[in-house]
Amino acid sequence: MGLKIMEITCEIFQVIDRMMALPEELQQSFENKLTSYEEERQMPLLSRMEERGLLKGIEQGTRQGLEQGLERGLERGTKKTLQATIIRILQARFEIVPTELINGINSLEDISKLERLVMTSVTMNSIADFGQVLSQLRQATDTNEA
Repeated sequence: MGLKIMEITCEIFQVIDRMMALPEELQQSFENKLTSYEEERQMPLLSRMEERGLLKGIEQGTRQGLEQGLERGLERGTKKTLQATIIRILQARFEIVPTELINGINSLEDISKLERLVMTSVTMNSIADFGQVLSQLRQATDTNEA
């Protein structure tokens, strides 16, 4: 029932809006005077429906922004954790990890490739073998981006 009332209310506002349509020159004059009025009082002249719509839009935008920010933050944290884990495993197994390998690991952004590298860092017999796998993954990434 509430939805029906809301639909009827919206239709009434649309009819009123159409009935109040002004010729272009008068519409422009009205908008200029309304803007001046709002600026003088430092408050916009909004109907309750407009206020509700505005608040709903702000709430929805805020919620979406928070969700996207959280998602990006989690993704970034996962990448950093995987990168650090790979480097620590290599340091534990081979002691010295060349700077170019560290830079290569840290330049990878694809989480699935970083997860594969975690397993590779545990199973490779040498740091050179790991470097070859890393190069192949980076080349595949560069090819996909091009």
